Amino acid sequence: MCGIFGYFGNETLNPNPILKALHHRGPSSHGVWRGNTVHHQICLIHTRLSILDLSTAGHQPMIDPDTGNVLIFNGEIYNFQELRRMLQSQGIQFQSLTDTEVLLFSYRVWGSEIINKIEGMFAFILFDAHQQKILIARDHIGIKPLYYAYTKNRGIVFGSEVRALIACGLVETTHNHNAITDYLYYGSFQEPNTLRKFIHCFPPAHYTWINLTVQPLEPLSPQIYWDITSIAHQVSSAPLNIVHHQALQTSLEQQLISDVPVGLFLSAGVDSTLLAALLAAKDKHRLTAFTFAIDSPTEDESFLAALTAQTLNIKHHVVRVTTQQIGEWIIDGFKAMDQPSSDGLNTYLISRASTSQGITVVLSGCGADELHGGYAHFQQLSQIYHLKRLLSFLPSPILKTILQLILTGQEKVFKDRLQNLLEGADSPRKLIQEKRRYFTLNQIHTLYPFSRHSCTSGIDINDFSMEDLDIKSQISILEITGYLRNTLLKDSDWATMANHQELRVPYLSKTYIETVFRFPWSTKSPARKPKNLLTCQIPRELQFILRRPKTGFTLDYGWYLKTSMRDFAENALKSLNEDYGFQINLTRFQQDLELGLPAKLYRRYWSLVSLGSYLERHG
Repeated sequence: MCGIFGYFGNETLNPNPILKALHHRGPSSHGVWRGNTVHHQICLIHTRLSILDLSTAGHQPMIDPDTGNVLIFNGEIYNFQELRRMLQSQGIQFQSLTDTEVLLFSYRVWGSEIINKIEGMFAFILFDAHQQKILIARDHIGIKPLYYAYTKNRGIVFGSEVRALIACGLVETTHNHNAITDYLYYGSFQEPNTLRKFIHCFPPAHYTWINLTVQPLEPLSPQIYWDITSIAHQVSSAPLNIVHHQALQTSLEQQLISDVPVGLFLSAGVDSTLLAALLAAKDKHRLTAFTFAIDSPTEDESFLAALTAQTLNIKHHVVRVTTQQIGEWIIDGFKAMDQPSSDGLNTYLISRASTSQGITVVLSGCGADELHGGYAHFQQLSQIYHLKRLLSFLPSPILKTILQLILTGQEKVFKDRLQNLLEGADSPRKLIQEKRRYFTLNQIHTLYPFSRHSCTSGIDINDFSMEDLDIKSQISILEITGYLRNTLLKDSDWATMANHQELRVPYLSKTYIETVFRFPWSTKSPARKPKNLLTCQIPRELQFILRRPKTGFTLDYGWYLKTSMRDFAENALKSLNEDYGFQINLTRFQQDLELGLPAKLYRRYWSLVSLGSYLERHG
């Protein structure tokens, strides 16, 4: 796990501010490589968090001694040992035990075909010295971030974080009003947009070439190499439970490979409990489970997590943190954000606490809910969708009357949301947009006069390519390519890297996703049996976790806004009004804090505080 930065152009570049901006991603070591072509300068920068082969043999930028090719790489190649054996059979000799060297030498043999051979999470930049070209690629689902921007003098920069691109000093940093509209709607920025108008996300499951033999540089033309909707159309006839178990077991075993301690975030939920059970059955001595507990009005899962660990006889740490310390860590978490986010602080807190137990690499159940329909709204939205289709033959006035009857007696907030859901129920995309919404567009236009009159979905999936799939499969794809990518994975990256920690997500390996998606939804998750593929593997002695409602560690946003965060929050909101043209009613904010609000409404204020505090620091 590392930080990478690449520059191609003819401007003067000082690497020091970039190294400083990326230091938290790679405190173990850093390196800078410079080169030249006929028309362009090249600068590749790397900061390393040592995970495999802790010696200097894993130093980056890494150079192929036979070809002169140069690689900088962020992430993990989980099948590197298999690829290494294949390369050794062709006479290639290695100087390290790293996956980085395997990736570099794989390119020597297979060229860009390596993208289809590797299993992992990654973003990399590789300079082909012979062809004078740059190969850039990002993993299949967007676990590892990669941003790019054109410079003021027609060069181009890439980096693991937006802050690194800003630090280079060569990129315009104008705010993107459209992206801010998206942020207010979803609570996060939607790829490919960022807060900065001229900085964009490189798309997951894509690669591109940059030809350094031409002047000026040609515009990027990313090519797709993996498509989740295509996988969903490849129906498998294999025995489901057997192939599923094998795929998950393989993903786990590959992601345990490390030369530093590996831990597991263990909650009282199905996803992490199943990972713990599978790992304990394989080799319980390799596993250290970790649970975060907080003395506050939030729900405490530590007792059930401890009971799970005791039943499995695995090492387990519960780190209990006071509300006062959490308040201090929250401020630090806001400061650590690469971009504003309404979420992510949960992960930051858990990660920070776990590093105190010496956990450098940690496994998480992230992605299982999106992949297996773990959220209640999978069932709710599918019912609304089928209801709308069932009634679609009715004339519009009659349909409107039926909808009004359905909404009779509901509270206004619920009524407005349900009405929007019913009106947009002909489109799974619209259903997801409404479900994941923070503010309505009318509210956004009132808060932020610069906002546009629509928002993007943040989902680059073509609706036509999904229309013959089951509605829950469509919701799953939309959640994976939307909320998971734009919020959960993005936040998981900055939140763990801020604590010098690598997060691995076994449920999101490419092979595992392909295995799950090749089976019809009705087969893998029958009605009223969400996550059936996972729950049926929970050992009998652990099935007490199945008899409790789905929960998760959540901050009590209202409590912190009313107590230790109050001044911080008010200053952030004032900054939005005075410096960035927002029109937030601060008197209403104070009144709302005193009256008490539903959790969803506190989350809206929290999202504004995150944006305001970020802009206070970074402008």
